[in-house]
Amino acid sequence: MRPSTPFPRPWLWTGSSTGLVCFVCLLLLVWAGSGCAPLQREAPSVSPEKADGIWSAFWSRQERIASLPGASLRGSLNIFTPEQKRRITFELWGSPPTPLRLHLRAGLGTTISMWEIRGDRILIFSPRNNQAYIAENTAQATAAMGLRLPFSLPRMTQLLTGSWSELLPRQYERYQALPQERYAFYPRGKQRIDRVVLDHKSRIVALSGDSPHGWRLERKELTTRQGRVLSQRLELTTQRHEELILRIKAFDPRSDPWPEEDLRLDLPADTQMRSLGAPESGSRTE
Repeated sequence: MRPSTPFPRPWLWTGSSTGLVCFVCLLLLVWAGSGCAPLQREAPSVSPEKADGIWSAFWSRQERIASLPGASLRGSLNIFTPEQKRRITFELWGSPPTPLRLHLRAGLGTTISMWEIRGDRILIFSPRNNQAYIAENTAQATAAMGLRLPFSLPRMTQLLTGSWSELLPRQYERYQALPQERYAFYPRGKQRIDRVVLDHKSRIVALSGDSPHGWRLERKELTTRQGRVLSQRLELTTQRHEELILRIKAFDPRSDPWPEEDLRLDLPADTQMRSLGAPESGSRTE
């Protein structure tokens, strides 16, 4: 009988257990180098020249856009707070920043309230109970609506129409490169807006601040009308667990101001007038 040929002994088993120990050590080294700690992505960076170019391009676009003597906006609001969840539609028109008119309606089209905004003084009429309310500032009015906005309604109108010259300072103190080719700029000095995020096309995609309380605003579904970069969807969140989702369905600029008769809120003769209470401390908007 032909003697059987033994299988060749691999290096792992030659000698004593030295080969096995070497193999285990190799596995441990591989595991420690790749599987033990996650790979760290290098933080994005940008040169001062490029950052300044992104910021300057944003302001160059602002200088090129035409003035806005009048405009109208139509859309919807979804409001989420710890106390309520509701959806309303709105129509806003006027000569920014003021005077303005604002109509709020429920989902079925029933008018909730009609507003006349002049400066920061607001007249609100509720046809359901035939009562009118006078608010001395936006904080009173928007708190009555169930949401605390970081801006007054005239400033919010400028934001919605892409008019930034009165909302943002021209100078920034520092910048930061972010993922997805975005860049955060921190304005110089104490500002209502303390962080502005631009994309690689120098368009504002996010804002944040801490006055009157912490908030963040994201601008989504960007589009351009007559050189203005507009957002068709805005998402505002606050540290008080409030959320506002605002959708713009129509924007119509005008070449002249709105006629005064279209902006004046005429009240029925038997309307009861009331004054809204003072806003809570630190809630005044600008």
